[in-house]
Amino acid sequence: VYERVLVLIARETVRCGSATFVKGDLARSLGCCKRSLDRALARLRRAGLVISTPRFGEHRAQLGNDYQATALGISRAFALVSRRS
Repeated sequence: VYERVLVLIARETVRCGSATFVKGDLARSLGCCKRSLDRALARLRRAGLVISTPRFGEHRAQLGNDYQATALGISRAFALVSRRS
């Protein structure tokens, strides 16, 4: 899960500037539980590969998070992709 999340966030960061998703939706699309996704995201943040910023609606309810891969995160993600090929 850790590597797949890093690659997804890195690709979206390069393509759009950040990745925006709701954890439950992403967990379902990756075929894992939200707890596994939370652990992977926490590990990526601690390693300095990803930063996250909460997104809020007009009534201040949190809608989700914006995730952005750091330069190191992008480099590691594309190294993982090239290794798989």
